[in-house]
Amino acid sequence: MEKVLLAIMAASGKSQEHVTGTSLTVMLAGVCAVSSATQRRFFHFVYEPKSWKEAQLHCRALHQDLASVDGEEHVKAIMACMDPCQMPVGDQQHAWIGRHGDRLDWTWSGSGRRLHKSRDFQGWSPGEPNNWMSKEDCVEMYNNGHWNDWDCKSPRHAVCVGRTGAHFLLEKPQTWTQARADCKKKYLDLAEVTSSEVNERIKAILPSGKNAWIGLSRVTGLTGSGNRSCLVVDLKDAVQWKDWNCDSKHAFICYEDVELTLSQLVRVRVVWKNSSVDLSDAAVMESILKQLEERLQRNATKQNVKLSWDRQWDGKVFREKTNWTLN
Repeated sequence: MEKVLLAIMAASGKSQEHVTGTSLTVMLAGVCAVSSATQRRFFHFVYEPKSWKEAQLHCRALHQDLASVDGEEHVKAIMACMDPCQMPVGDQQHAWIGRHGDRLDWTWSGSGRRLHKSRDFQGWSPGEPNNWMSKEDCVEMYNNGHWNDWDCKSPRHAVCVGRTGAHFLLEKPQTWTQARADCKKKYLDLAEVTSSEVNERIKAILPSGKNAWIGLSRVTGLTGSGNRSCLVVDLKDAVQWKDWNCDSKHAFICYEDVELTLSQLVRVRVVWKNSSVDLSDAAVMESILKQLEERLQRNATKQNVKLSWDRQWDGKVFREKTNWTLN
């Protein structure tokens, strides 16, 4: 016997209520939110002065991390929600942030070319660069080809580049500065990695289980600056990010990203041809959901679609269609 059954399901996915490329700024006291098509970034302004490391620990414990500022909309949001009257006495101009998203302040030693976030090839390991303990200003390559920021004073092998573009391994472990001087003396400079193909060529000459310096290092803007390797935003000129003494005390900005979702109820019509199948069985209902999700996902490749059954007042999911309607 064939029956027609109706059910209600909740469908959720990434919100499409904002047009890609536009943003919406929401401001509360000490909190700002910038929304894009799929994500909302909250900035939390904290006025209690802390060192950079203390600020980072605070942000990671209560939010996500120190603010990562990615573009003009973020700058506008931060400037709009900052209350000058609450800034620490004696320093009403600076606030700690994390890495600046548009300018990662990494530079190739040979060409002096700055690494660009979106245009340039990058081979970072997951979670890197993280500037652990605020002293990882040079880059090594693992023997699997991934990059890692590391303490420049640690001894490592190094990969040099010659004038013809060939690569050479320095087998003697040295600091990054010593390795660069050695490369310049024997060849041209430390290796610059401009593509996945170059990355693979360098990876092929690395010793098993060994890491090696490449020519990427952080630009501090201050020579011999010692502990000046942490970033503050200049609140009087927000386009400027400055290196600062990590132990000095400043206000700071935390952030957290929240994925926007859109939920709605959908009425489903099921034609039940096999009366031996129990549609109230949990495994059967799960199988139906999985099939529907797969179909929807193929038509919404940029969204993460999740379905769930919405039970009626009596606990049932399916009802046989007669002459009743669903509100």
